[in-house]
Amino acid sequence: MKKYILLLFLVIPFLECAKPSYKHKSEEPRRHEVELRINDLQYGTPEKRQQAAEVLGDLGDRSAVGPLKKALVVLKPLLISLKNDAGTICYFSAIGLGSLADPRAIEALKYTNLQDTNENVKEAARLAAAKIIEKNPE
Repeated sequence: MKKYILLLFLVIPFLECAKPSYKHKSEEPRRHEVELRINDLQYGTPEKRQQAAEVLGDLGDRSAVGPLKKALVVLKPLLISLKNDAGTICYFSAIGLGSLADPRAIEALKYTNLQDTNENVKEAARLAAAKIIEKNPE
């Protein structure tokens, strides 16, 4: 019996080391959510694009900056040509970029402010740029 108890004391520390680390597992659902929303932003229906633009800013993952910039500047002509609601998607893309506060988005927001014909989108771009500048005073 003593041999078994001693064996347990020797084996238990190794079993503890062999346990999978769940630290990264908690990040997996969030990363998966970001990837799904980026996919929706790029390829979804207008409603899915709008929802994706809203949620990506809230998730706070800076990997969404590029897709949101693309939705704001590049996708608009395509969306207009398809007669989708481009203004709403661009509006929420600008809001999302402001929430992420990544300086890489400033040029896209400035361009949108100067070129877009939708006043709501222009205002969202101005506010987002101001928010980014405020959070990154350098």
